[in-house]
Amino acid sequence: MPGTAFDLTSRIGEATTRHHLAATPDTCFWGYFDRDILPVLEVEPGDIIEVEVVTYHAGDAPDLLMDEGIRAIWAGIPESARGPGVHVMTGPIAVRGAQPGDTLMVRILDMRPRLAYGSNCAANWGLLYDEFGKERITIYQLSEPGAAGDAFGTLAEPALAYDFTTRPMYDIPGVMTPTDPSARQPFSRRVSVPVRPHFGVMGVAPDTPGRHSSIPPGVFGGNVDNWRIGPGATACYPVFADGAMLYVGDPHFAQGDGEICGTAIEASLTARIQVWIEPSLGVTSPLLETATSWFTHGFGDGLDAANANGGNTDAPAHADALAVERRRRLLAGLGSDGPRCDTGRRCNARLPRRDQPGDLRDLRTSTPEGSWVSLPRHDSETHDNDRLGTGDNLRRRLSADRRVDPPHRVDPLA
Repeated sequence: MPGTAFDLTSRIGEATTRHHLAATPDTCFWGYFDRDILPVLEVEPGDIIEVEVVTYHAGDAPDLLMDEGIRAIWAGIPESARGPGVHVMTGPIAVRGAQPGDTLMVRILDMRPRLAYGSNCAANWGLLYDEFGKERITIYQLSEPGAAGDAFGTLAEPALAYDFTTRPMYDIPGVMTPTDPSARQPFSRRVSVPVRPHFGVMGVAPDTPGRHSSIPPGVFGGNVDNWRIGPGATACYPVFADGAMLYVGDPHFAQGDGEICGTAIEASLTARIQVWIEPSLGVTSPLLETATSWFTHGFGDGLDAANANGGNTDAPAHADALAVERRRRLLAGLGSDGPRCDTGRRCNARLPRRDQPGDLRDLRTSTPEGSWVSLPRHDSETHDNDRLGTGDNLRRRLSADRRVDPPHRVDPLA
């Protein structure tokens, strides 16, 4: 209705059924995407799935990052069945009725840590390797008890660190480093990192057959690594196969806009998600809605190509769905933040929802030709906090007194 901002989440129907999907050798696959993998669970649109998601860095400190179930995955999926990528995914989940051309909507209701520890790897592929001349593992611990209903709290602190020498180089997924107290060192000073739990990997079956590495993302989603894909967000993916074949993986405690040293704080968690199918939304690449913003994502072999793809994604994802056509592109050019780019493969751009004048769906018909549309001034505190990340301002990211908005928790069945 006029005056009401477009809201993707409001399209999701009422929840009816809950499922639990444990992470086991039979429900996980490691290091690849393949549209022909058979589903491990079939659900109806609107169903809620509690899904366990495991980090592939659990072997960095098995005594802290592994329990019996995680050890079973390492034992049950041999190295020969892993790769060519690195991430452990749970799924696929088939959503009944989903067909190519539809949009799969995934609402992330909440997340809780499986264990209180996570690992950060300053790895050979990170930007610090040439300067350090070695690979370094830092184990983080959740340092604050969560408030009622929020098991994460808001901060994580380094618990210990060590130089990685288990192999000449960290070059295979799932390396198991034996526990050696003599090699572990305390962190040199106390710092705190804002906790922002999220999925590094979430998506649907790829649009092309075969076994694809889990590392490069694409229009199907995958390793998008946007730290906002966490509690309270709704992600949308174009469907390329019957059932959509949703999977989740690469869980993180925290990450900035890019993994400069090599990884995020990689940590296993359990999430509740709700799925929905929209036949007419017209999404052609991952689209994310948070409480304050929309994010479009572009992918390519280089930053220019990814940026161009992200800009083109903006048109069908917003123009078709919101019926604003070229005016929407003009607003995006004036009022969006970004692009944010990394690895030469991905970009994302942010359009603050507070910049939207009334109902975008009515903009084409209700705004006369030649009328002015004003974009409000940015709220600098909110803007800076949203941009805070590894690549933006390391000093502020490590500040314990930095304001961090708590994750959202919602329960449609409550």
